[in-house]
Amino acid sequence: MKYFWQHHRGVTILLFISLAFNLFIAAAGLTAWYKHRHLRSSENFFHYVLQDLPEADQAVLMKKLTAFHRSIHQQRMEKHDVQRKIYEMLAADELDEDAIISQIENYSLLGTEVHRTVYFYLLETAKGLPDEQRLLVMGRVLNMKRHRGGLRMGPHSSVRD
Repeated sequence: MKYFWQHHRGVTILLFISLAFNLFIAAAGLTAWYKHRHLRSSENFFHYVLQDLPEADQAVLMKKLTAFHRSIHQQRMEKHDVQRKIYEMLAADELDEDAIISQIENYSLLGTEVHRTVYFYLLETAKGLPDEQRLLVMGRVLNMKRHRGGLRMGPHSSVRD
């Protein structure tokens, strides 16, 4: 008794070629997804941004970026806590409109302060770099903002205390 793959050698070869091609496409897709996800974590973002600088400059800027990230993380957590309070107040038995409005205004101010802090930090960093390094670093920041949704610095980012 002959097996199917012995009797239909051409079909069997095409099947294996198709399988290999599909596995290649799946692996390429998973790799691209992993790189995209991996690069969006703040620690990896910092390495991406600083990779073209001399090692001594990388170390100095990495320390500053990590310290900055921890401070901004605290601000983001405060904003997150206010947001949680708003939802809790909206789900409470009695609706206290004045308190909710106050928390919404607080949430808005915290968000503005977070963005203000980030942009002033970027300005100070850019002012402290020679033009060539500034163009490299800020060019990479711009690239991340355009193509990968920017730097995530929320409660789930990867820099540890």
